[in-house]
Amino acid sequence: MNYLSPQHICHSQSCARLTGWVLRFYLMLAFGCFIMPAHALDTISVKGDVAGLSLGLNLVYLEDETGEIAIDDLLSDDDQSFAWRKSQQKIPGFGFTTTPYWFSVEIKYEDIIQKNLLLEVGTSLLDNIDIYFVSNGSVIDSYHVGDHYPFSDRPVLHRNFLIPLSIDPGERVQVYLRVKTTTALQLPLRLWTEDAFYTEDASKIYAHGLFYGIMLVVMLFSLFFYFSIRERQYIYYALYVFFHTAYQAAAHGVTFQYLWPDGIWWNEKSIAVFSGAAIVFSSQFAIEFLSLRASKQKLYVFLNTVAAASALTVVATLVVPYSITIQMIIPLALLMVAGCFVSGITRWREGDKPAQLYTMAWATFLFGIALLTLNRIDLIPRNMLTENAMQVGSSIEVMLLLIAMSQRISLEIRERFRIQEKALAEHQNTNVILESRVQRRTTELASKNKQLEAISIKLAKYLSPQIYQQIFQGKWDVHLETRRKKLTIFFSDIKNFTEITDSMEPEALTELLNSYLNEMAEVALQFGGTVDKFIGDAVMVFFGDPESKGHKQDALDCVMMAMEMRKRMAKLREKWMSDGIIEPLHIRIGINTGYCTVGNFGSDNRLDYTIVGGQVNLASRLESFAEIDNILISFSTYALVKDQVTCIQMGDVKAKGFEKSIRTYKVVDTVENLDRQSKLSAAPTV
Repeated sequence: MNYLSPQHICHSQSCARLTGWVLRFYLMLAFGCFIMPAHALDTISVKGDVAGLSLGLNLVYLEDETGEIAIDDLLSDDDQSFAWRKSQQKIPGFGFTTTPYWFSVEIKYEDIIQKNLLLEVGTSLLDNIDIYFVSNGSVIDSYHVGDHYPFSDRPVLHRNFLIPLSIDPGERVQVYLRVKTTTALQLPLRLWTEDAFYTEDASKIYAHGLFYGIMLVVMLFSLFFYFSIRERQYIYYALYVFFHTAYQAAAHGVTFQYLWPDGIWWNEKSIAVFSGAAIVFSSQFAIEFLSLRASKQKLYVFLNTVAAASALTVVATLVVPYSITIQMIIPLALLMVAGCFVSGITRWREGDKPAQLYTMAWATFLFGIALLTLNRIDLIPRNMLTENAMQVGSSIEVMLLLIAMSQRISLEIRERFRIQEKALAEHQNTNVILESRVQRRTTELASKNKQLEAISIKLAKYLSPQIYQQIFQGKWDVHLETRRKKLTIFFSDIKNFTEITDSMEPEALTELLNSYLNEMAEVALQFGGTVDKFIGDAVMVFFGDPESKGHKQDALDCVMMAMEMRKRMAKLREKWMSDGIIEPLHIRIGINTGYCTVGNFGSDNRLDYTIVGGQVNLASRLESFAEIDNILISFSTYALVKDQVTCIQMGDVKAKGFEKSIRTYKVVDTVENLDRQSKLSAAPTV
C-alpha cells in the first residue's frame, strides 16, 4: 500500500480535504492493528550466535478443534477468522489431548553474516509435527517429523526434532508448526546456531553416557550378588535398574535413534512397557529388601497391588492406545514411589539400618524429579544439572541402594555368626532347645493352618465357587494355562445407571449396587453359571467351564438364568421405588455362544481366570443393542434353545469389530410357560 507523504499534502490545493482523508486512513490503520491476528505481531530478531533461545513466550497458538485446518487456510485468512492466542509459557503445554494445535512465530535475521540456524523441538515424544517456513505469504520450505515417522526421515538425525532454517540477512520468515500427538502435548521450542547447538549437545551426550555407564555398572554388580548368594532382592533390583534405564533411554529418544529406528509401533509402546515393568520390579524389590511380607502386611499388599495393576497395564499397552495406558502408568508410578518411600521411613523408624539408606535413595530420586519439574515450569534456571536432574537423581539413587544392599549383607552375615555362637554356647541344652523348637514349630504350623483356612474362606469370596472348588480340591494346578472351549457368554448392565445414580449419596449408592449384584450372583450360582467379573453395574457370566452339561444345556441354563434375573430385577425395582428411588432401573442382557479362550491369564504373581475372544466381544455388543428389560441372543445361541424357548427374530445388527451383520433374537419366554398361559386363557370361565 502506498502512503501519502507530508510533501504531497502540503503541495495539494485541497490540504484540508486530504488531511481529513489521511487522518481517517491512519485511524483505520490503527484500528486494523488491533484486529490483526496475534501471530502477525510476534517477531523475534536474531543476531550473532544463538544458543538455545526459547521461543515459547513469542509463540501464538491456535486450537484446531476440527482437525481440518491446513497451512493454505492460515495463509489465506484475510478476514482473520482464526482465534490465535498468545502463549504465556516458555514451554507451552496442553496436557493429554488428541486435538491438533498450530503454533506460529516470526523470525527476523538481522546479522550481516550468514549462519546456519536450527529450530529444535526439545522432546522426542511428539507423534506428528508439520513445519512450514513462510516468506511473503508463500511456503518456501516444509518438513514433516515426529515419532510416527521412521527415524531416517528426519532432516537432522538427532534424538530430538531438529529443523534446519535457511534465512538470509534482513529476511523475515514466518514459522508455522502443526502438532498432533497422543502423548502430553508440550512444545519446548528453541532456536540455535548450528555451532552452538552441537557444542551444547556434546556435553549432554557425555552426561547421558555417564548416566548409562553408572546404571550398567550397578546392574552388573546386582547380578553378581544374585548369582553369588541367590537372594531374590538382587535380581529384582537388577531388573528394576534395567527397565528404569530403558525407560529413560526411550523417553529421550535414544532407543529410537540407535536400537529400532524403523520400529514406530514398538517405539510408542516401549515407554509404557518399560516404565510399567520398572514399577513392578521396584515394588518387588522394596518388599524383599524391607522384609514387608513378614513385618508390614498392609504395605506388602499395597505394593503388590500396584505391581499387579502395572503388570496388567503393561499387557494392555500392547492393544490399548498409548494415550490411555500412559495415563494409567503415571498414577501407578506415583503410588509406587509413595509406597516405597513410606515403607522405607516405616522400617527406618523401627530401627532397620539399611532402610535409612533406602529412604535417602528414594528422597534423592524425588529431589531430582522436583528439580526437573521446577526447571520445566521455569522456576529455576536451565543448566546442565537442572536439565538432567532426573538422571542425576537416578544415578545417586541406584548407588545408594547398592550400598544399602551391601550393608544388608553385612548385617545378615554378622547376625548369622551371632546365632552360630549362641548355638554353640547352648550346645549342652540341645535336647531342650530342640524340644522347644519342635513345640514352637508345631504351634506355628497350627496357627498357619488356621490362617490358611481363614484366608481360603476369604479367597472364596473373590472366586466363583466352581473355580474355588477346583483349586482347593486339588483338581487344578494354579499356573498360566489356557484352552479353547465352546461357551455361552452372558453380559448385563443397568440402563443409564450412571445418570440415575449421580444424585445419590455414596452410602445409598453402595447399598443399592451391592443388593443388585448379590441378587444377580445368587441367580447365576443357582443355574450353575461361572461369574467372571463385576464391572461397576455390569455382570459377566459364562457357562461351559470349568464344568459343562453339554453345549445345548449350557446355553439353555444361561437363557433361563437371564429370564430369572429379569424377574428378580422387577422385584428389586419395586423395592427401590418404595425406598425412594424415583427413577426406575432397568437391565439389558446380551447372550452369545461360541468358541473362546478360557483359563488363567496374567503373571506368575497374579492370575485372573477369565475368557477372551471375539465371541466375548459379541456378547457385550448384543447387550448394548438390547432394549431395556429385554434379552438379545445371537443365532448360535438361538439354534441351541429354540426348542424350549420362544424367541422373536429381530433385525440384523452391525457390530463394531465384526465384518458381517449379526442376526439377533429377542427372548420371550419358555415354550412351556407360553403353552400354560395359552391353555389358561382358552379355558372356559364359570
